[in-house]
Amino acid sequence: MDFTDGFAQPYISNPQPDIACLLIKMERYEHLYSAFRQLTKIQRQRLQLHFVQNLSYSQIAEIEGVNLAAVSRSIKLAINKLQKLLAE
Repeated sequence: MDFTDGFAQPYISNPQPDIACLLIKMERYEHLYSAFRQLTKIQRQRLQLHFVQNLSYSQIAEIEGVNLAAVSRSIKLAINKLQKLLAE
C-alpha cells in the first residue's frame, strides 16, 4: 500500500496554499486584531484570560479581586463589540 492512498492528488503535488489564500487570511487576522485593539485594556485582558488561558469567569474575578458579575458583563460586552466591529 502506498502512503498516499486516500489523499487527493492536489494536496500531494502542491502542499503550499496559494498566495491569494494567504493574503485573505492575513486580511482577516488584521481585521480581527484591529477590532481587538478597540476593546478596553481590561476587556482584552479578560478575553485572553478566558479564551487563551482557559480560565473561568470565577477564576478571573478572583485574580482581579472583583465580583463575578463584573467579569461576566465585561466579557459579554467585549464579545458583542467584536461581533459588531467584525461585521463591518
